[in-house]
Amino acid sequence: METYLTYPNINSEITELRQEVFVKEQNVPYELEIETDEEKYLHFCLFENHILIAYARGRIEGTVARIGRVCVNKNYRRLGYGSKILQYAEAELLPFNVQKYSLNAQVTAVEFYKQFGYQVVGEGFLEAGILHYPMVKPRKK
Repeated sequence: METYLTYPNINSEITELRQEVFVKEQNVPYELEIETDEEKYLHFCLFENHILIAYARGRIEGTVARIGRVCVNKNYRRLGYGSKILQYAEAELLPFNVQKYSLNAQVTAVEFYKQFGYQVVGEGFLEAGILHYPMVKPRKK
């Protein structure tokens, strides 16, 4: 059974999933992955049978919804959970007078985000040694 929850603060389940995906799998230094301003974000979670399997975070900057740290437990990838958590995050941020969504996509995820209407809007840059591209998506009217 799928359950969606939004938390105002990071918790141990979220930290564990992010460490598994970003620190262990992608070699992102821990100090870059878990930031000191996590309380400024909403934390979006998708559980399957009480197990956290997908996550994203988001915050509002004016009329822009910034989404980041989208990840899925490796045992649940390619099953549609990345799509589900992204759409859930967008829906949860929509009531904040959002005019567009913004994110920095890892090069390997650019095509994934394009499926949802995101477009690359700038040059690639390195973050934690991984090539990223800034992407935006206008709010649907």
